[in-house]
Amino acid sequence: MAKDLRHLLTAGSLVAAVLGTLILGAILRIDRDNEDGVAVDAVPATAGTEAPPRDVGPTAQPVGEGDLRRRAMDDSRRLSTTADEWTLQFMVTCRQQTAQRILQQTGGDRRLHLLPVIVEDRDCFRICWGRYDSRDRAVGNVAIPQVLLALNDSPIPREIRGMMP
Repeated sequence: MAKDLRHLLTAGSLVAAVLGTLILGAILRIDRDNEDGVAVDAVPATAGTEAPPRDVGPTAQPVGEGDLRRRAMDDSRRLSTTADEWTLQFMVTCRQQTAQRILQQTGGDRRLHLLPVIVEDRDCFRICWGRYDSRDRAVGNVAIPQVLLALNDSPIPREIRGMMP
C-alpha cells in the first residue's frame, strides 16, 4: 500500500510539472528562430480605437549588421526623448537575422522600433511598434503590420521610458 502511494505521489508530481510547463509556455513566447530560447513577454491585448501613427514613413534599404545596430541606436535615441509614451513590444530576439528580416518585411517603417537590450550578457533587440500617448491607445491600435501579428498576436504594452538604459 505504501509503495502504491509513493507511485501515486510521483505520478502526481510529474503531472504538476507538465501542467506548470504548459502554463509557463502560454505566458511566455519564444523567438522561434532563437535556439537559445530567450523569453518574450506576452499579455492579451484588448480592443480599442486606433491611435494616430507617429514616425510614419518607410526607410527601406538593405540591412547589414552595422545598419541594424545603427538603426537600433537611432531608434533608442529617438524614443529616449519621449515623456510618458508607450509602445507595443512583440518580442525580444538575440538573432540579428530575425531582427533584419522583420525590419525588411516592414519596409523599414519608422513606427517599427528595434531597441537594444542585454539578455544574459548578449546583445539583443526588443521588437516594438508605434508610439502612443497612453497604454490604452497602444493596446487599442489596430493598424499593426501582419508580419508582427504573426510573431505575437498579443503584444505587451510597455512604457518607453522604462525600456531605456
